[in-house]
Amino acid sequence: MQIERWQSGSSPVISVVIATVPSTDHHEVVERLKCQDFDKSWEVIVVVDDEPTDQRCKARNIGLREANADIVAHTDDDVSPPETWLSTIHSAFDDDIICIEGRVEGGLQYRGEGIYVGCNIAVCRSEALRVGGWNEEYAGWRDDTEFGWRIEEEGKGQCIYRDDVLMRHPPTPRTGFRADQERALRDKYPEKYRERILGTWRKRLLLFLQKRGWDQYVLKLLG
Repeated sequence: MQIERWQSGSSPVISVVIATVPSTDHHEVVERLKCQDFDKSWEVIVVVDDEPTDQRCKARNIGLREANADIVAHTDDDVSPPETWLSTIHSAFDDDIICIEGRVEGGLQYRGEGIYVGCNIAVCRSEALRVGGWNEEYAGWRDDTEFGWRIEEEGKGQCIYRDDVLMRHPPTPRTGFRADQERALRDKYPEKYRERILGTWRKRLLLFLQKRGWDQYVLKLLG
């Protein structure tokens, strides 16, 4: 693992952690972060994973440990953060909040179903470390969801969703489905899985059918 660091000034109040690989150009997102309207000091920590297997969670944990700030914002190497991203995150944190998940627009659409999206999560560094950081066994699929749910259950504080904490996602998501990790998450958190993941997909399916006028027939078939 290689670490690259940029700071806007001394004593940063937010650390941004980006996990990447040598074949991906992360410089564009770093340049966008340098244009934030945030009037306090912050830093960007890029952890380059040069190992042959997916070690993004290991890279995120390295960034979490290397961070100098109490607030750590995690994102990806291919996103487009709005200029207000850091200032909105900072204004949303208070003494009781330990995790904030935000809205995602673009190739991935997210509106705060309590599932957590790795390109737009900000955490209290001490609490994230106290609960064990990112679970490296989930790297590549559901690692963000498992991380968020574990902080909810084991962290000492509140986890919230903020619609104004916005991240823009590229047109094509790169994450691939992993059945083994999906089952592991379901078995570890059966209630959350049933309510949030299965429940969310049912809602989206019903909305899809409603737009086409088919929902009344499906509801009749279901009971």
